[in-house]
Amino acid sequence: MKTAALSDMTMPRLLKRRAEEHGDTLAMREKDRGLWRRTTWRDYYEAVRVVAIGTHAIGFRAGDRLAIASEDTPEWMFADLAAQALGGAGLGIYPTNPWPEMQYILRHSRAKIVICGDQEQTDKVIDARRHDGGLPDLETIVCVDMKGMRRYVEPGLMSFAALMDIGRRNEAEFGALVDSRLNGGNPDDVAIIVYTSGTTGMPKGAMLTHRNMLYSAERVADVYDLDPRSYSVVCYLPLCHVAERGFSTVLQLVTGCVVSFAESVDTVIADLARDRAKGVSRRAAHLGKDARDRALPGEGHDAFPAARVRDLHADRPRRRRAAVGPWRRLRGSKGPVALRRALARLFRRVATVPRRRSGAQRLLRRRRDLE
Repeated sequence: MKTAALSDMTMPRLLKRRAEEHGDTLAMREKDRGLWRRTTWRDYYEAVRVVAIGTHAIGFRAGDRLAIASEDTPEWMFADLAAQALGGAGLGIYPTNPWPEMQYILRHSRAKIVICGDQEQTDKVIDARRHDGGLPDLETIVCVDMKGMRRYVEPGLMSFAALMDIGRRNEAEFGALVDSRLNGGNPDDVAIIVYTSGTTGMPKGAMLTHRNMLYSAERVADVYDLDPRSYSVVCYLPLCHVAERGFSTVLQLVTGCVVSFAESVDTVIADLARDRAKGVSRRAAHLGKDARDRALPGEGHDAFPAARVRDLHADRPRRRRAAVGPWRRLRGSKGPVALRRALARLFRRVATVPRRRSGAQRLLRRRRDLE
């Protein structure tokens, strides 16, 4: 798709176009108990539409904010685009954030709905609600995985499946309204809010528009010739980070590629090796060689994120190294000289420090001396 066409679109409208043109084509897949669950572009769009109807039915309106505290899942993307379809904005919260930090972001953004991935994230929202002034703007807590929460009694708490059921039941009443909002979306509306890490003060919310995100993704796709045949992604960085949102959500809409969700963070390396997602590995021969030469004009050699360039080399054949001891491996390494020297000093210290006898050994030594 051309930049001129994208500049006047929103991400939900682009998703709708993908569903209309490539409805039966695979859009994403999630590994569950070792098996891939497949989602086509039509399934993707219908899920977003149903969630949008459900969130509208429970009170979400244009200009409102929907927060997501979860690991990477398809539901993360469904909720994010559903909020955008209604004229609102989605914002992510790191799953590792403690409840005080989560409370600050939810309160600062005035989020009306928060999508939680599991019991742990829901517990943090409940703690944030009950301490230090609570969350006055929060109305609904939606949890994707309700395992362990059968006896929870919390106002506004529901499952993600229940939210989708609300959307299906209210399709006749609100379906046309949601379609009208989606089709009439303004590309200059705020689409996502990304909170900074807060290293120099309290976290700040960076507001990014549809036009901003789509134009940037289109430029990356043009410069690196990305399309569904040359680009696919294993989604493993937190989606609340702008990099993963750009590579997994926005670039997918622009290129029409497949996004794969690993079963867990622990299986990412195995999934990369087995499924060879091209967004982080298989483009090594093309992108890795020319990444610096083909950087965006006027933006130097850092236009393409260095982390992703390194990832693109992930499946390059590696030479087998003979099994050697740590000292020989250290001496033959090609790392920074300072690091090698520091490690060498450490090895020497470890090798020369005398072993300290335990209390029992010292007692036996004394008895032998006395004898």
